[in-house]
Amino acid sequence: MSKRYPNYDVLAKRHTPSWNEKTRRVIDQRLAVPREPRVLSSEEFQTLDAICARIVPQPATRPPVPVAALIDQKLFDDKGDGYRDYRLPPLREAWQRGLRALDAEAQTTHGGAFHALSDAEQDGLLRAAQEGALSNAAWQGMASKLFFAKRLLTDIVKAYYAHPTAWS
Repeated sequence: MSKRYPNYDVLAKRHTPSWNEKTRRVIDQRLAVPREPRVLSSEEFQTLDAICARIVPQPATRPPVPVAALIDQKLFDDKGDGYRDYRLPPLREAWQRGLRALDAEAQTTHGGAFHALSDAEQDGLLRAAQEGALSNAAWQGMASKLFFAKRLLTDIVKAYYAHPTAWS
C-alpha cells in the first residue's frame, strides 16, 4: 500500500469498467505464477531471488512481488523481448550463465554462495558487475556489465512493475 493512497487496491477494480476480460486474464496469469522454479535450478533461483531483493527492495506493508518467479516464468515461456543485444546469448542461456557466474564470483571473493552473503557483499558484487569488473571464467566471455544492464536490471525492474501488487 502506498503512503499517499493508503487504501488503494488495484485488484478492487477487477469487476469495474476499468478492466476488460483481456486485462483480467493477464492479471490472473501474473497472480498465478508458480513460486517454484521451472527452468532455473534451485541454486540459480536462490541467487536470482537474492539479487531481486537487492535491486527492488520491497515494502513490509504488503505481500512481496514474486520477482524471481516472474523471471523464471519468462524463461519458461521462452518469450524474448523481440530484440537481443548481439553480444549476449539467448535469454535462458544469458540468465543461467549470469547467475552461475555471480555465484562463482561470490565463492571466489567471499567463500560462499551469493544468496548467503551479507547485503553489503551482495551489493559489492552487483556494483562490480554493473561496472564490468567481474571476470570469473564462469562468465564464458559474456561481459558482466552487459548482463547487468541488458538482462539483470531490465528484467527485474520490468517484472516488478508488471505485477499488480506493485501498483497498489
